[in-house]
Amino acid sequence: MVTENTTPNRGYPEPAVGNTLEVDVGRLIAALRAIDVDVANALAAIVSKAGLASPAFTGTPTAPTAAPGTDSGQLATTAFVKAAFNALVDSAPGALDTLNELAAAIGDDPNFAATMAALIGTKADAAATTAALALKADASALAGKLDKSGGVMTGSIQDAVLAPSAAPTKRLGFNLAAITAGQKRDIIMPDRDVDLAGLGLREIAAASLSGTAQDLSFPSTTKLIDISISGLRSSTGSNPVFQLVDSGGPETTGAIGGVSDMTATSAATASLTSNINITGSNTSSSVYTVGATFRKHAGNKWVITLWAGRTDSGAQKTTLTVSEKELSDVLTGVRLTFANGTDTFQAGGTISARYWTA
Repeated sequence: MVTENTTPNRGYPEPAVGNTLEVDVGRLIAALRAIDVDVANALAAIVSKAGLASPAFTGTPTAPTAAPGTDSGQLATTAFVKAAFNALVDSAPGALDTLNELAAAIGDDPNFAATMAALIGTKADAAATTAALALKADASALAGKLDKSGGVMTGSIQDAVLAPSAAPTKRLGFNLAAITAGQKRDIIMPDRDVDLAGLGLREIAAASLSGTAQDLSFPSTTKLIDISISGLRSSTGSNPVFQLVDSGGPETTGAIGGVSDMTATSAATASLTSNINITGSNTSSSVYTVGATFRKHAGNKWVITLWAGRTDSGAQKTTLTVSEKELSDVLTGVRLTFANGTDTFQAGGTISARYWTA
């Protein structure tokens, strides 16, 4: 009878007293084979384990979560890190809960504290400012006073003194739109240094006449033009004429009225149908002095009155021209030229102008 003894832990077959040699050899062979299998399995399991030095884990390894504030060599789990981050952010708003957002909020200035200290140093001292403001009048003391930037003075103003400033030109302006029918305004001007530009008067300085045409430009708000000409003379005797200018250029037709040349013994009158003639007839030797007024009547219609006197040594004459011209658009200028369009101004002539705007 075979005695089947086994090891206490793994149950490997053992030899036993009373067994034949053949039986125990067979049992030992079976034990060795079982041990070989277990050793192979153990080795495979050991190979799959992480080493103690710099282990590389896979999957989702877990570890105990350290208490908040732990400062040791213990592993920090994701739960520990998340709790520390939440404590750092606390209740900061969403726009300021990252370091990048905080840096942007201070202008990415690494010296923010020094920058702010320098800026504060440029501000007025609070105590000094409060003391200075205490010396100023309160708002109730300004009631009924004239605004510096505008206002209305009432009653009889005996004297108004305009203090001098750094500017060399002083202007006194009036709102003419506020004067209604039946009202009047008396203006007493000082005896010198008066600039009427504040009343809408502008000047175009005298310029020499040259070429075939002389153009004067005016703003669209112009309502009255006064033109003076001295030494007007043409190259071949073509009549000098005025043409009104709008956005379409000089208008060479449509002027109506009359021109009258007067001498000591006679007068010759002619109708106007195109340009605004300065004389009824002309010669290349005639030299004229001219004064012309252009007055805006209504809409784009202008009324023109001019006097011209011959000032050379030839037969003396005086010319009166009265005309009106309705433009297609707002007046932008006045042109002085000749009826034939090709004559040129002779040397010595000058032209200047004054004009008033609305």
